[in-house]
Amino acid sequence: MRLPFSKEPAPATSPCSNNPCARLILSPILLNDRPRFLIGFGVLLCLYTLGFLPTLCGVSGAADRLVAARTDATPSKREAQEEEITSTNWQQHPRIKAVRATVQSIDTGIKNGSFNSSERRFKDCSEIFRKKAVDARGVARRYERKSEDESGIDTEEYYYDEAGRVRFVFIFGWVYTEAVPRSELEHRIYFDETGKRIWEQNKYLKGPGDPTRSVFEVWSDEDLVLRDPAKAFSASSPCEMKSRSKARQ
Repeated sequence: MRLPFSKEPAPATSPCSNNPCARLILSPILLNDRPRFLIGFGVLLCLYTLGFLPTLCGVSGAADRLVAARTDATPSKREAQEEEITSTNWQQHPRIKAVRATVQSIDTGIKNGSFNSSERRFKDCSEIFRKKAVDARGVARRYERKSEDESGIDTEEYYYDEAGRVRFVFIFGWVYTEAVPRSELEHRIYFDETGKRIWEQNKYLKGPGDPTRSVFEVWSDEDLVLRDPAKAFSASSPCEMKSRSKARQ
């Protein structure tokens, strides 16, 4: 018998004693009451099916905190995709890597003969050649052209996805003017799934370059083949055609 204000220790309590779900299940077991246990188990099963069990049992908060902690600790793939592309992270950025994967897939397909390739060559003219590679569905996946004028010579390589949208442009060549010695240039333009530019980068590999030519900083859309490369390949040219190869795999 406990006396009022006794210093006797209070009866030990179970960690589940304050949990209604635990009492509903454990109390019949402790009392050896099988019917009540079955009824309690059935009630919990119904609550679980209706989605009320986590709230009643007090476990939803802990689960939410665990998910929140994991979310805060590890950036999601979507967050990484939405991160701004900068001069320090562009080479490792997920959106740039996705473009590279498309380019690599097309180059591998051309090497393995998975695409139909055609070529037009010209002679004694500023335009040197045009090339295209078409997939089995008739979509041009790669287009290349090479030309030369009084200020330089350049080759442009275009890569398109399965929907025919431009994803990457690589321009390289030589610049030579009276004011600037011979310089070798590389220019890269990356596009997202909608055909929007997401990154543009250029550098001179050899020579001092030509800082007066702003076209090398942002290449104009008017000077690029962003759409319908098959039409660009077949378009008439003022240059005399030297040879034309039929589509080959």
